[in-house]
Amino acid sequence: MKNNLLTSARRFRILLSLTAMLMLLWPESHLFGQSSRGRSWASPPFDSVMVASGNFAEPRPGHFHSGLDLKTGGQPGWPVYAAAEGYVSRIKVRSSGFGKALYIDHPGNITTVYAHLYAFTGPVADTVSYIQSKELEFELDIFPDKEQFRIEKGQLIGYSGNSGSSYGPHLHYEFRNTITQRPFDPILMGMAVSDSIAPELTSLVIYTPGEFGGLFGAERVVIRAVDGIYPDTVETDQQSVFLGYSVYERADLSSNPLGLKSALVLNEDDTIFYCSVDSFSYSETRFVNSLSDPLLGDTLNSFIYIAAKLPGNELSQVTAADDGLIYLHDGQPARIKIILTDRADNQSVSEFILKYNINNESLGLCFADEGIKVQRKRRLRKREGDLRVEFEKNSFYEDVRLKLNCIENPQGISDLYEVGMPGQAIHKRYTVQIRSSYSDPRAGIISVNGTDTTWFSTKRVRNMHTSTLRSFGRFTLAVDSIAPRVTNDELHMQTDSVINARSITLKLTDDLSGVSKVVTYLNGQRIVNEFNSYRNETVVYPGPLEADKPVSLKVEVTDAAGNTGEYTFIVKRNL
Repeated sequence: MKNNLLTSARRFRILLSLTAMLMLLWPESHLFGQSSRGRSWASPPFDSVMVASGNFAEPRPGHFHSGLDLKTGGQPGWPVYAAAEGYVSRIKVRSSGFGKALYIDHPGNITTVYAHLYAFTGPVADTVSYIQSKELEFELDIFPDKEQFRIEKGQLIGYSGNSGSSYGPHLHYEFRNTITQRPFDPILMGMAVSDSIAPELTSLVIYTPGEFGGLFGAERVVIRAVDGIYPDTVETDQQSVFLGYSVYERADLSSNPLGLKSALVLNEDDTIFYCSVDSFSYSETRFVNSLSDPLLGDTLNSFIYIAAKLPGNELSQVTAADDGLIYLHDGQPARIKIILTDRADNQSVSEFILKYNINNESLGLCFADEGIKVQRKRRLRKREGDLRVEFEKNSFYEDVRLKLNCIENPQGISDLYEVGMPGQAIHKRYTVQIRSSYSDPRAGIISVNGTDTTWFSTKRVRNMHTSTLRSFGRFTLAVDSIAPRVTNDELHMQTDSVINARSITLKLTDDLSGVSKVVTYLNGQRIVNEFNSYRNETVVYPGPLEADKPVSLKVEVTDAAGNTGEYTFIVKRNL
C-alpha cells in the first residue's frame, strides 16, 4: 500500500536517531526547557536500587501515569532525598490523590515531585504541623517563598509512605517542566531502573471497523500465540481492518506490568501507526482512553491498545496513516511488522502476513447496543421517562450509539435507568438528572452494576436530582439514612482502652454514600486527624499519655449524605 500521506519507517528511524543525537549533544533546555546539566544532573531519591512498580506514561484509567512508582519493600519510612539543589515551591496534603506531596523547583525550569509520603522533615514538617494545628484542618496546599525552604542536592526531605490514593507503600517520583507543568520521562534526567527485558506481545486483535468506521461496534478477532509463536499468515474476510494488541512489559527485579515507550506498526516500510510519549500536558492526558479498547480489555482482563487514531484523539504523540486502517481490497497481502520499545530501548519485533480471503469466515466479538446515534461533534440532550441526560460536543472519541432504557423499580424511590454500556469510553463529564417527588435531602444518584453500588455527589433543586458522571451503567435514586461507623480492635466505647503506640488508626465504614469528613476531639479540645478517604481510615496522634490519667477521644464522622455519627473512646497509656 503506497500513499503520499504515509511516513516511511526509514524516515522515522532517521528522525529518531537524530533526536537521540540531539539529546546527547544539546542541553535538555534546548529540547524541553530544562536543565543543561545532562544525564548526571539528578541523584536518586533512595540509597538503594530503584525498583519500579509503575513507569512514566503507563496507561491508566483516564490518564497517563506522570512519573515513576518506586517500591519500598512493602513498608513505609524509607528516607527520600532531593534530586538536586533548589527550593520547596509547593507543599500539598490531601486525604486522597498524592496524599502528602512535596514539590521542589530546580535551576533550569525543572520541578521534582515526591508523593504519597509518610512524613516531611525539618522546617517543612514543622510548618505543616503549625498550619494544620492553627487551621484545625488536615488538608493544605501552600506555595512557600523561594527563600523559605532552600534544598541541597541529596538532602533528606521526607520519608516514603502510603498516603492519599495509594495502593500500597511506595514513592511516586516525578519530573515536570516548571513553566508548563508538563511531566516528562525521568529517564531523560538519568533516573532509569534496571531493565534488560524486551516487551512481550501477548495477544493480537484484528478489528473490522464498526458502523461509523471506528471502534464502536467493531468486530474483534483475537489471536493468541501457540507456544509463544504467532502464525506467519493471518487471514480475514474483511477488506479493511485495523489492529490491536496487548503487551506484557516489565523491568528487572519486578513483575509489575509497565507501559511502553513507543509502538510502531508497519506495512512493508510504510508506517501505519506510531505512538511515543516522552511528555504530555494534563489537558491531554485523558485522551489515553482513545488509545485502548476497554470493552475487550474487560473481557480479556488485559489492557488492549488499538493501533488506530479515532476522530476525537487529539494526542500530538500519535501519527496514523489513514487513521490506522489497512486496506486489502486490491488483493495484495499486507506485510505487517509490530515494533514495541520499552523505556530502556529493549525491543520486540513481531511480523506476519495479513491476507484477504473471502472464504475465511471468522466469528469475532462485538460490543454494540442499539440506541440513539450520538454524533461526536454535536451536543446531545435526551429524555427517557423521568431521566434526562446531556452530553457536550466532543464527549466521545467517535460517533457511537447510546442505550437509554427505563426499568420499572416499584420497590425504589425512582425507576432504574440504563445509560450506555459499562466500560464504554467517554472523554467529558455528562449530566444525569432524575426527576422524583421524593424530598429527603439524603437522596442521591447511585450506579448499580451487579452487587456494586457507587454514590455520586447529587444536587437537588425542587424535584430534580442532578449529578455529573464519567461512567455508564444502571442508575437510580437511593437514600442513605445510616450514619458512618468508627471501629478499632483495641478501642472500646466508654470503657478504658490501653494503647502502646503513638498513633491510633480508626477504621471508617458507611452504608452507601461514603465518609466525607472526620472531626476529632481530645478531652473536648479539637485536634487534627489524618483522614484517608481512599482507604476509609483516619489516624489520630493523641500526644503523650499517662497510665493513670485516661483521656476522652471523641470522633465525629459525617458521610456525603449528611449523616453524622459520634463515638467516644477512653484511652490511656499502658503501665
